[in-house]
Amino acid sequence: MSRQAIAAVIARPDLASGERLVALSLASFADRENRAWPGAPAAAARAGLRRSRYQEAREELVRRGLVAVEERATGRGRASTITLTFADTGPWWDGGINVELFEAVLGYSHAAGPARLLLATMAAIAGEDGMVRDVSTEQLCGAAGMTDRTYRRARQALLASGELVLETSGLGGRGLRNVWSVPDPRLRDGAEPSRATKRVPPPPGARPLIAATGPSITVSARLEPPDADAKKGGTDRTVSAENCPVGTGVFDLKGGTDRTVSAEKCPVGTGVSAEKGGQDRTLFDEPRQKPRRPTRARERNPRTPEPKKSPPAPLKGGACSAR
Repeated sequence: MSRQAIAAVIARPDLASGERLVALSLASFADRENRAWPGAPAAAARAGLRRSRYQEAREELVRRGLVAVEERATGRGRASTITLTFADTGPWWDGGINVELFEAVLGYSHAAGPARLLLATMAAIAGEDGMVRDVSTEQLCGAAGMTDRTYRRARQALLASGELVLETSGLGGRGLRNVWSVPDPRLRDGAEPSRATKRVPPPPGARPLIAATGPSITVSARLEPPDADAKKGGTDRTVSAENCPVGTGVFDLKGGTDRTVSAEKCPVGTGVSAEKGGQDRTLFDEPRQKPRRPTRARERNPRTPEPKKSPPAPLKGGACSAR
């Protein structure tokens, strides 16, 4: 924590709200040499900004020359080395800095935006008892870098949440100023760090996302039908405990969940209609061979004319006449 860096942020009038929150967050990590090694998630949580918005505002400070990044993080779990140049050049706030209350507000306050900026500024300039005295509205607006209208909206939000208390009002006469009290947020009931990432427990009676599996369901070895006439197929099957489906615990058991497939492959009658032919047949051991039809001699169709025979070729040398 660097008092010099905090005083420099409060005294600068040329910082936007996001840049001022990032500068205050970096000042809370800085040492006496105004150098800081903050992790991006922790620094963004102290600034009350998303990580992308924090990095964007920090790069803007780097572009303006107010912050210098000497060594950038090159892997997961590493932090960049940052030098707060504006803390060495000034100007600085002319007054004391309550470092302990300032750090408590950045670490435990749930305010965001201008309300968080105003609360952090008032915590920094508060006395050891957490009281802000002899500071006018114009001075508070200049220290927080906001307009009068934004200041009044942020002040109203802090008063409604109880993070800021008006001890004495200055409306009684000319020259009187308000006296404010910034309670330590760590003393509130159920106070948690603003960067806590605990999961919110589900409401009572909500359906669990993952149902716990319990022990195997024990069922009887045989299910007896209520009536012999109403007996149907599958009611006298044997069920083994290891083959039973395991319930998820979300819904009650339904009919049929404790049954298993029978080992027989033959169909089982339901008992509703009488058996039909073919249900008691079995397959042959060897498939039957289809008998062959006897072959008959191919007969010529009498209507088909005889094929003409071509005359023999003449002998070589010509035919001799018969004498």
